[in-house]
Amino acid sequence: MVTWRSLLIVAVLAAAGVLVFVIAKRRPETPVADLVAQFAQANKQPSDTAFEIMDVTIDGLTKRSIAAQEQTRLTYHVTVPAHARFRVAMALTPDAWARSSASVLFLIGVSDGRAYRNVQSVVINPYAEPTDRRWHDVSVNLDEYAGLTIDLILNTRATVAPADLPGLLAVWGDPTLVSR
Repeated sequence: MVTWRSLLIVAVLAAAGVLVFVIAKRRPETPVADLVAQFAQANKQPSDTAFEIMDVTIDGLTKRSIAAQEQTRLTYHVTVPAHARFRVAMALTPDAWARSSASVLFLIGVSDGRAYRNVQSVVINPYAEPTDRRWHDVSVNLDEYAGLTIDLILNTRATVAPADLPGLLAVWGDPTLVSR
């Protein structure tokens, strides 16, 4: 027979469990690696000249960014802590929005030394899609790589050649590895 006392105990235990879950989820994220600050150590393809560090402002929000002006690949060699995420905002610079229907494919990948895996891809085309005239915030869960040293790979693929659209810059805003 169920008594009011046993129901109260179950309710208190359930509430305590929910509270523990909420507190664990609300722990602040701590930056582990600022990839703009570590830009000098990144492997840059096709060359260093394809990239530029700059502040980019979109909708009044300024982010310290890595801008890429060609088909590019940035590779960061990082050790992943427990409960890690890769956070970044992607965009095209505003001066390119009204000049062309060029789009850029942003790819985030991980290589653990045995295999490459694409973990996120985003196409941004602000000329054809006015809703793309903003920062596109992405958060990639890296829990499965906790404790491992991996290559975090950031690729951009534009639909036009750089010579065909000078000023088209694909932007990685505030790329950061964070942990809870």
